[in-house]
This record gives sequence, C-alpha cells and structure tokens, in this order.
Amino acid sequence: MLSSLGVAVGVVFMMVAQPLRVTQEYTPYSIRGGTGEQGSAGLDMDYATRWSFAPKEVFSLLMPRFFGGTSGERYTGDAVPAFKGKRIPGYWGDAPFSGSTDYLGVVAVILAAIGLYGVMAFSVSRRTHELGLRMTLGARAADILKLILKQGLIQLATKIAERIIRQEPERVPSEPDCG
Repeated sequence: MLSSLGVAVGVVFMMVAQPLRVTQEYTPYSIRGGTGEQGSAGLDMDYATRWSFAPKEVFSLLMPRFFGGTSGERYTGDAVPAFKGKRIPGYWGDAPFSGSTDYLGVVAVILAAIGLYGVMAFSVSRRTHELGLRMTLGARAADILKLILKQGLIQLATKIAERIIRQEPERVPSEPDCG
C-alpha cells in the first residue's frame, strides 16, 4: 500500500514537473521572464495580472453573463436598429477582453458547500469535549448549533473583509499589448 502510494506521488510529480521544466527553459527568451539583456526584469506586475481572473468575476460562474457576454458579439436586438447584425462589445468585466462566457453554477456551489461542510466538521471535531461539556451543563442542541454557525459566519466575514481590503483599486481595462 505504501509503495503504491509512493509510485503514485512520483508519477504525479513527474507529470507536474514536465511543463514547468519547459517553461523554465523558455523563460530567458520570453518577455515575461526578461530578455537576458542588462536590467531586463520581465513584465511589470500590472501587465502580468491583467489577464488574471478578478475576484468579482466569481459571480459570472454562478450567473451566466453577469458581466455581459464576449468582447465581440453580434447584436440581434431591436432596440437600436443601427447596431442590428453588427459586432458590439458585450463584455464589461475587468479583463481586457473575453472570448467566452464562463459558467459553472451548480458545480461551484456544490464544491463550496462541500468545502464549508469540511471546515465546519473539522471545527466541531476539534471541540468535541467542549461541546459535550456545554450540553452536560444544560446547553440545548439549538444553542450549540447557533454557537457553531455564529463562529463559522464570523470566520467567513473576516476572510471576505480581508479579501476586500487587500484588493487593488479599480483599473480601467486597456487594449491588449500585442507588440
């Protein structure tokens, strides 16, 4: 059992290391890692993160077209006849452009619920003796549940506030630099 686990870990390591090794070899010749010239440090942080998934774009995983559609959609509406049949920008998120609409919806919600259940189950299992003592001293099951949910919501609110505070100021998307 232990040897097969070791083999599995080794295979996974090799599968993950192969593309990273190719990237490492290519980095000195890429504008992303520097060109090898004196003082060349690669791309600045703003350019490199411009293509990242912005935290507020998570809503588009739960609700299709939350930030509109793609960057060049064909207009089929009747409200503005001059645009009918023409390509218009239908995306207004943080990325410079969007080539597809992302939607995971139910899968994301289920995975989040499983993760929250795991965290709460771990928290409760670490406090078994404390919760048993509270119930012995007269706490009802509803009181214990309220205590656990309250502490879980405090943890969640703290993490959300931390993410909001650490988030960079709003950026206006610019045209991609292809040169």
